[in-house]
Amino acid sequence: MALRRCHVLNFNAATAFSTIWFAYPAACAAIVKNIVIRHWNGVYFKKMTLKNIGLHVQLNYTSMNGIHDVVLDYCGCERQLPKHIQLLHRGWYPTSQRVPRMAASFQLLNFLHILSLCAKTSVYDFYWMLKKLMTNTGMGVPKSRYKALMQMLLQWQHLKMLKCGRRGHVPNGVETMQYHDLVVLCPSCLRPGINLPKGWENALPEMQFRYVLLLCMDANFCLKNQMVSSYSRDPGLGISLGYFIPNDLFEAYVLNHTSDKDISTCVGFAALAKVDMKFLKGMRYMGIGTVSCAQGEFLMQLVDLHKGERYALMDYVFGLALQSFGGLLFMIISYDIACQWFVNLHKCMDKWPSEITPPSAMLMPAIPKFHEPTHKQQNHQEFSCNYIKGMGLSDCKVPEHIWGPNNALGNSTKTMGPGSWYDVINDNFSTWNWQKYIGMGKTLSRNNLVEDWERICVAWEDDGFPKMAENPFATNEEYMSEEDVKKELEAEEEEHCHDRGRVYHETSMHKFVALGLSLEELQQKVKTLAVQHWNPMTWQGYHSACVAKLELAGPRDWEETLRILENKDIRSYSDLEHKREPGHRGNNEEDDELVHTSEDEDEELNLKVEE
Repeated sequence: MALRRCHVLNFNAATAFSTIWFAYPAACAAIVKNIVIRHWNGVYFKKMTLKNIGLHVQLNYTSMNGIHDVVLDYCGCERQLPKHIQLLHRGWYPTSQRVPRMAASFQLLNFLHILSLCAKTSVYDFYWMLKKLMTNTGMGVPKSRYKALMQMLLQWQHLKMLKCGRRGHVPNGVETMQYHDLVVLCPSCLRPGINLPKGWENALPEMQFRYVLLLCMDANFCLKNQMVSSYSRDPGLGISLGYFIPNDLFEAYVLNHTSDKDISTCVGFAALAKVDMKFLKGMRYMGIGTVSCAQGEFLMQLVDLHKGERYALMDYVFGLALQSFGGLLFMIISYDIACQWFVNLHKCMDKWPSEITPPSAMLMPAIPKFHEPTHKQQNHQEFSCNYIKGMGLSDCKVPEHIWGPNNALGNSTKTMGPGSWYDVINDNFSTWNWQKYIGMGKTLSRNNLVEDWERICVAWEDDGFPKMAENPFATNEEYMSEEDVKKELEAEEEEHCHDRGRVYHETSMHKFVALGLSLEELQQKVKTLAVQHWNPMTWQGYHSACVAKLELAGPRDWEETLRILENKDIRSYSDLEHKREPGHRGNNEEDDELVHTSEDEDEELNLKVEE
């Protein structure tokens, strides 16, 4: 605890790491970066605010430890900057550009932003934590600033996406933005003219698998949105700049397909049956539909599902995703209901609007391996990932990999307005793609290590005798043998005893650990033998005998229980050298039991088998 002494100790300032005492004249000058101010009124410390003690901040106060009331002194020069610019220069983010009455530090917004991305924490829970930092008694609760904090966080997220999209380096960067400009693209997806070599379209038939695009489609019903607020009150900051499709064109398309019927006659789990589920009433959006790439597990397109996983909605997001891959010759589309959705797909393409008309390419449907067992088996070999040319070992479980860490986001976004819902989901999936992007170096380096290893192995094997090539099997590190470890531990124990250290058991710690490892190895061997010579009656009889023996013995500690099952004293190392004979007494002083066993019973119980 740090202590700063003054003439009169009237004030106490508590920080996250220390408690500092100040006199009244020094309080305002030295408490700027502390959390809570308490004034000694002669009986107890009364909580005060920085404003109450007359603190005037010259725009240098930063804190993420609570909610504070302060008085600001803005710059009064003739060439002064606007107030909100002054706040931004000092690391405070204002709620308004005209008359700022509240601000949050950059540290707080950055911390809340990262926390919401990693732990899916809602702003409500975080604001509740800030209030508890100020007072945990329910008295003197500051005025609610939850909505203002939510507004600042949404703006902060949007600015971060603009920064990652390099819009600050473009003249009128925000005004000239177009759809999909803030998306983190997959560098491994095939794009002619970007990452494909010249003449790739003339590749030999046996090498054309390199230029096959594999896309995955799926719907998620965890990321719902309730009928809260409206677009006029919450329009969002960049709905169509991220992963969602433009609303103006999409709404017109949806109105033309309101009467379409989707009937599933194959899938056992009935994804289309979710359309009419009663618990989805009161929702603006039932979930989201996605198109993702299987190469890097990047998210490509999102669409909000108005009434379940309808074909028309998935058609639109699918056709829009293909616009980025014009010129490819072969594409594989993985979808859990591909056997139904793909049947009339080419007929529906003739009626699609121009903005989603796909390029000319051979499309091949596939069903993910995880969903394939739920389908009918008759005539479904053509949808199997195991029999599609160019598929390789892909299992097409990319959507499940994406939904796993992001499903928890639905708890915090379910009650948001429409614009906030779009912005938060865009920000989270942009972070997902970015984490995949920066992790590619580590992932791809493993393949390079394998190639280098194989090259060194082949060179060493082809080298004559004596081999002068680099030996990939040689080890440069020296390892201690088990005997060396035992000697070192015994030396440490002798030194411990020489220094009058206390010994609790005759069996030393390292001997006990060695015994446990040997018992574990024996258990694995016994399990293997039990599987090879399986006899249900013997197994059940042995288990019943062990249970009956433990019930007769009554409650005991683990050492005594193990001795009963093993018929040996594991605490005495001298007894470990030989098998205990019937009627043998343990060597420890506290072992005053005499265990009588027969040889047949001893052999049976020594074969310990876990059920």
